[in-house]
Amino acid sequence: MKNKLLLVNYLHKKIFKNIKIFIIFILIFILNSNFNVKQDILSKNYQDNEFVDLFEGVNKLTFTGLPGIINVNNPSVPLVISSEYTKNKISIAGVKYGNGFIIAFCHDSFFSDANFDYFDNKIFTKNIFKKSLKKKISISISHGEWFNKSNSAKFINFAKLNGFTTEFIESSISDFNLVDTSIFISGSAWIDFKDFEINNILNFVDRGGIALILALGWSWLTYHSERKLEELPANVLCSKFNIKWIDGTISESKDNIYNDATVFKIFYPETLNYILKINDSLKLIEDVLKNNEDLNRYLSTNQKAKENFINSIENLYLNIDVLPNKVEIFNKLKDIIEKYPYYFKKDHSFNEKEENILCWIREKFSILFYGYGLPIDENKKAVISNSLNLNGIYLDIWNKFEVLILDNNKLYYKNLEYIESLLDSLPKEVHNLKLIMIGKLLGYPIENLYLLDPNEKN
Repeated sequence: MKNKLLLVNYLHKKIFKNIKIFIIFILIFILNSNFNVKQDILSKNYQDNEFVDLFEGVNKLTFTGLPGIINVNNPSVPLVISSEYTKNKISIAGVKYGNGFIIAFCHDSFFSDANFDYFDNKIFTKNIFKKSLKKKISISISHGEWFNKSNSAKFINFAKLNGFTTEFIESSISDFNLVDTSIFISGSAWIDFKDFEINNILNFVDRGGIALILALGWSWLTYHSERKLEELPANVLCSKFNIKWIDGTISESKDNIYNDATVFKIFYPETLNYILKINDSLKLIEDVLKNNEDLNRYLSTNQKAKENFINSIENLYLNIDVLPNKVEIFNKLKDIIEKYPYYFKKDHSFNEKEENILCWIREKFSILFYGYGLPIDENKKAVISNSLNLNGIYLDIWNKFEVLILDNNKLYYKNLEYIESLLDSLPKEVHNLKLIMIGKLLGYPIENLYLLDPNEKN
């Protein structure tokens, strides 16, 4: 907000005599600032390799017994999911918090003696160890945890081989218990955490600790019929991060069962494509473009097809900040633009009344292309300008400021000069614009296509 006020004061004193252009640009700035804030905040949660490294050398993970199900939402991500046979249910989730992270497991058996030796469970565990800042593991057993002294011998021996000491917390979880700890484990607690214990655990993670939280939703309900699932201690602990153990089980096909263990083979970041249906959205867009020579007529006369096409574009847009490796999608969007240049290249105007849908699709696709290109380097910068066929003053503005003008190629040259002059006059630290959309030149707004920020419904 401070930067917005600085910009307004600066403009008022120095730039425009033409008050109409001034007001229009301020409104455009505020719209685009929402896109920038969304990009900056969410990218901190998702765009790193913190979780990717956990699956180095991992091909199969298992849970002995009947696995439960985890639901997640931003800022948490699905780390391990079941096969399409079971509709890709989440078995392990993760979230970054401060300098550390939390990993949530759908069953308390993962580190237990009955399960620990199977397939790549130890490799996954060792990869977690590699993230540890210290060499001490603390296992809580003061809250009725099912992972405890009776079934943890193999895990403790493995930790010792990797240079770790292990202790059991048999009292309240205090700062003192966690002061030298690097990894904290709670294996399916059934006795409530006190508020101060939750704060101590979260502070521990914030300082760089790793918390491994195991729980089983369906089991809690079976043996606690008088209580709600929201009261499951793990759910109370992780509610801040939108991680929730829910009712239900994962019953896999025979191909994914080994002895009494369920086998999982889909890992982060591949999990995101399954959960978010990114590949499905790209395929639908391509199929519609491939099978319809006149896209405008097809979408204008087929309401269901129009909704599906727009929703696919919107799904890609909503998840710009979620996928950690966006290069593959960036290249896919580039291929689509090159294959269907009439719909996406910026070298002509559409009729905003008769081709209204095409106006908005092209500009929203430009937003996708830019978003999946972030962070922009010189190579991507050239790819974007060449693919979209930017030229003239549009190219000048892009090359100098990395700002796309979304105007259906209809802004007067004098208006474009004003924009270039404005951006040229602003100190770099005052603005972080990426897009300028002039909706009036695109025709009647189309739901889900005209919004820079999908949450802004004004």
